[in-house]
Amino acid sequence: MKSIIIVWIISLSISSSSPGDDGGPKRPPTSPNIVFILLDAARADHFSSYGYDKKTTPAIDALGRNGVIFLKNFVHATETYESIPLILTSRYLSRPIFQMDTWEWGIKRESPRTIFNKFDDQQILLSSLLSQSGYRTAIFHNHPWFVEKTDLVKSFDESFLFPIKDNDPVDDRMVDAVIAWVKKHKKERFFIYYHMMSPHQPYPPKNEDLDFIDREELPLLNATREKFENRKGGNAQDWSAEELNYYGVMYDSNLKHTDSQIGRLYSGLNDLGLEDTTLFIITSDHGELLGQHGELGHGGPPWDALIHVPLIMVWSPGIPKGMRIGGLTESVDIVPTIIDICGLKLPPDKSLDGVSLRGFFPGPSSGKEAVYTNRSIRTPDYKYIVDRDLLFDLRKDPGEENNISNTISPGVRKKLKNLHELFLKDFKSRYQDATRETAPEFPFYFTIREFTLRPKNIYASQGTEISPIEMLNNNPSGKRWLLNSSDRKGYLICLPGKKRAPPLTLSSSVPEGSYRISLMVTPLNEPFPAPEKSAFLVRIGSSGLFKEPMSIKTIPGEEGEPPSYELEYGMLDVKETKFSLDLDFQPPEGSPFLIFYVAFSPPLADPEKDRSILAGEAEQRKKDLRSLGYLQ
Repeated sequence: MKSIIIVWIISLSISSSSPGDDGGPKRPPTSPNIVFILLDAARADHFSSYGYDKKTTPAIDALGRNGVIFLKNFVHATETYESIPLILTSRYLSRPIFQMDTWEWGIKRESPRTIFNKFDDQQILLSSLLSQSGYRTAIFHNHPWFVEKTDLVKSFDESFLFPIKDNDPVDDRMVDAVIAWVKKHKKERFFIYYHMMSPHQPYPPKNEDLDFIDREELPLLNATREKFENRKGGNAQDWSAEELNYYGVMYDSNLKHTDSQIGRLYSGLNDLGLEDTTLFIITSDHGELLGQHGELGHGGPPWDALIHVPLIMVWSPGIPKGMRIGGLTESVDIVPTIIDICGLKLPPDKSLDGVSLRGFFPGPSSGKEAVYTNRSIRTPDYKYIVDRDLLFDLRKDPGEENNISNTISPGVRKKLKNLHELFLKDFKSRYQDATRETAPEFPFYFTIREFTLRPKNIYASQGTEISPIEMLNNNPSGKRWLLNSSDRKGYLICLPGKKRAPPLTLSSSVPEGSYRISLMVTPLNEPFPAPEKSAFLVRIGSSGLFKEPMSIKTIPGEEGEPPSYELEYGMLDVKETKFSLDLDFQPPEGSPFLIFYVAFSPPLADPEKDRSILAGEAEQRKKDLRSLGYLQ
């Protein structure tokens, strides 16, 4: 743990302020307010202040001239749920602070990989640290994954959600709400985390479209927009160069719209007299592939288009004006820099992986020797994606198109691989050591894709995200069990038949403890039949007799959707982390049933209380996720 200890010591020494009487952090009287703006899916090379040849970000450019722009800043993951905890806790590896699908069922989605993880003991969220330091904290967002019970949202004093609605100027409302909140609390020290989705998909028509094309090109732009809205998945292989060009216009238009809102927010704060008392930060959680590497969105390998993100900091009393840092920096350094600028001190039992970027102010060309993700190492000259054995010479190939792993001296590849392994070794050990030994106190569920299914010869499987109807139509095998193992929306189908479908066993690792076991099922065909207990037999633990559900709870569907049914089968003691469940289902003739998940509820958990989604909220979240491209 040597490298971690060194960073921990550095992080503790960045301030000479003394702790409070209770041993906790104390805020110096001169520490600034903080407005932390995260622009979702904003890639740095499409900002005009980063050298882009189109004027996409004039307001942010002007703001940046009042502070420092980090020209080569890199984030550590390519999706929001992975990158946000790394940014806000200054970690190279972390358990998520929100779950992708909590919106759907009202309880936490986990997996055999995540349920055994906990936050390491030295980890702390920026919002929690600032709250302990006397800041009033608030989160403003329109991300459908940030529900109230997530670790992220719970860490703030106040949270404000702005659902995405058709033809609704949500960005205007968000900016107005932030300014109104600041006006109310400007006599307090405050921290605002403002997560803005407008750079992200979708790309609806904007007035800014005509800043990048002529009016007569609108039909071509709208045809591209329609193709994007009707796409299946994120593959760009069937997109022409012209279509990808207009796709880039859609992205740039969204970005310029976002820029105007940031300018309005900054002006609003200045009108309140807060220019000299507020640290203003702009960054992103990941970029967006706009046809590069054959993809339209984000996620996947850490290409520069995804991990090179903007980072701008402005505070005239403590940050030089007009500075442009040209060396490599990382988003893991943002929290240490904030703590340094604000003159705060970490609690003695907490640590950070990054370092304060103020150390680079005296030499704008300085920076780190390399930046890292869990999968890659990047130096000024090379990028090596370790898990894919991809090596790129960034001096000759900045677009990362020509893999030279097998054509260059093996010494370069070996050196980068060793550096990656050595640098992350202690961080990985700490992450892996932060494990849960007993059952969690909260209910959770595993999607069907998280289980091992057997015997393999009785089900057919498909991994792409398709509808159940498509899945049924693509079943040449005639098997009675069909598995869709998509990460976003997986499910298991049990087909009816004259003979019983062979029993199917689901198995997985689960922390030791007692749980109330239930399954969520949904009928596929109209009229939607309620399940008969005798049609849904289960054997828990692969021993004893099959039994009917003890109770069946109806969960009404949203408008136009079938109801779902939670089948509860009673308590189970999981020993040695081994869980298995045998399904002996026989749906009514003509009525296939979908099985979505298996839920685990500890004895002291209150499933009704934990299912906090209000009427209509689940459907709104689904709609929001579809509009953002997370669901098809």
